[in-house]
Amino acid sequence: MSRRKTQRGRGPTDSKPNPKHVRQSTLVHAFIGGRARWVLVGLTAITVVAFAGLWQNDFLGWDDPLYVTANAHVLGGLTLRNVAWAFTSTEGANWHPVTWLSHMLDVQLVGANPGMHHTIGLVLHVVNASLLFGVLHRMTGALERSAFVAVLFAVHPLHVESVAWASERKDVLSTLFWMLTMLAYVAYVERPSWRRYALVVVGLVLGLMSKAMLVTLPFVLLLLDFWPLARYERSTWYSLLREKIPLFLVVLSASLTTFFVQRTVGAVARLADVTVEWRLANAVVSYVRYIGKAAWPADLAALYPFVAPINAAYVVFAIVTLLAASIGAFAVRSRRPYLTVGWFWYVGTLVPVIGLVQVGYQAMADRYMYIPLIGLLLGVTWMASELSTPIPARRVTLTSLASAVILACVIVTQRQVRVWRDGVSLWQHTIAVTEQNYIARSNLGYEFAQRGQFDEAVVQFQDAVRIAPTFLPARKSLALALAKRGRIREAAEQYEMAIRFQPTDASLRVDYGLALANAKHQAEAKVQYETALRLQPDLAVAHLRLADLLLQIGQTADAIAEYNRALSLDAASPEAHNNFGVALARSGKLREAIAQFSEALRLKPDYTDARNNFTRAGARAR
Repeated sequence: MSRRKTQRGRGPTDSKPNPKHVRQSTLVHAFIGGRARWVLVGLTAITVVAFAGLWQNDFLGWDDPLYVTANAHVLGGLTLRNVAWAFTSTEGANWHPVTWLSHMLDVQLVGANPGMHHTIGLVLHVVNASLLFGVLHRMTGALERSAFVAVLFAVHPLHVESVAWASERKDVLSTLFWMLTMLAYVAYVERPSWRRYALVVVGLVLGLMSKAMLVTLPFVLLLLDFWPLARYERSTWYSLLREKIPLFLVVLSASLTTFFVQRTVGAVARLADVTVEWRLANAVVSYVRYIGKAAWPADLAALYPFVAPINAAYVVFAIVTLLAASIGAFAVRSRRPYLTVGWFWYVGTLVPVIGLVQVGYQAMADRYMYIPLIGLLLGVTWMASELSTPIPARRVTLTSLASAVILACVIVTQRQVRVWRDGVSLWQHTIAVTEQNYIARSNLGYEFAQRGQFDEAVVQFQDAVRIAPTFLPARKSLALALAKRGRIREAAEQYEMAIRFQPTDASLRVDYGLALANAKHQAEAKVQYETALRLQPDLAVAHLRLADLLLQIGQTADAIAEYNRALSLDAASPEAHNNFGVALARSGKLREAIAQFSEALRLKPDYTDARNNFTRAGARAR
């Protein structure tokens, strides 16, 4: 291949920046120099308009309790103990200490205010879009095309989930480090040094400590070496690969850590649950579905349920489409390298979340497109600009089309932001745009139950178990909702049925025991708690519930022993400390009781029962 042929079709701003551009422009100038500063102002304004009202949205019952609202470590803010927990925790089936620290910092600064948490997420999203613009502008010199990609990234409806869901802070946060790593890499390419390379490594490590999605970043850097940096013209592919060995080692370590964490906590589906054939079929079909959602973002849902079996015709169509697009993108690598980079950016960055290693219940998810969408936007934008060259009044035509696309995205994004207003709105919308979505119905039932609307909750849980009889979370929730309505016999039937499906589930026995205890069937409840402990002796909640029952029937000494066991397994439970304090107070051990109430309040400052108990115990101790 001749050098002349290699450069054809790129144009002066589509290959690497020319020497004059390199000398006169800096990374800072790429962001705030000349017209770039006005791009950033406009980008920020458009994004705020698109996400208007986000700061009025509430937390959800979907993962937000785990990440913020019921997490004692996060609610405790940035303390040494909580920071240490962040680096050792595998809650949420992930190891992402930087994400935990981000949530803790939010609480430290603004408390558990949902509006402020959402606003901070939006700020991070705006920063990500701004960094994307700056990096693209710096690498290509194409201000208008870079601006369009960045604005569309900022306002695309597929990104509402990542920004509007507090639990997805890991998405926008990890992407911040993704963009900073790209920025550091461009600086390294311009003037190689070990210090600049170290910044690339640090950015990658911090990103992986926010979300494992960054495992594909070194491969994206190789794509950028091809275009627009054009490093392959000065170096061999072997040298470029060798240069990135430290990055690949970091990625390998993070991948193994993530897999073992998710496997340990049971988040990775077994082959018996989701076969290899189904995973492959769902993966290829999802690749095409994601492109459809990117081009026409209608019927967006918080959770897209599995469809089994997948229509064979869809699978064949998807395979043919992906092969044709991949072959085509590779074939035009000399004339239109941006298509090659854009397509393989999309395909490659989706690999970790396309379902080959199935985690969770979803077949696909909008949040997974936060980074991959950039590849599609990049290829389409540069292609449209090149194809429009012969068109009369080209600038007016492109500006009109771009404005129409951006306006359409802003309108749809505004609507989608309102969908995420609260849990009821979210799951009602999801049920409306998907079929047989038993998880959405179960989650809607949970939201109703949290509001005390147990009759509405029962209806949703019943629909969920009708669609998926073996889906235990919905059946357990149905039993609990029935018990709350005083329908103990029906609740017991549901628990018994759930136990038949999963006889070794210790937590299910605990839930059943609690329902029986609340109905004053203490003897039957004790049997369930003891069975749970035979199945899982280190289950802290089983010891806690058994202790509560023993305290209720007057066996205080035995209750104290069980509280000690519960706290030895889970010292971060405010409820266990409070209830232990009650048992100690009944035994006349007031000072020890006060210490337990104090610890409960430290873990959960707004714990009303613990505060009242602390006050009463203090008055008795005087």
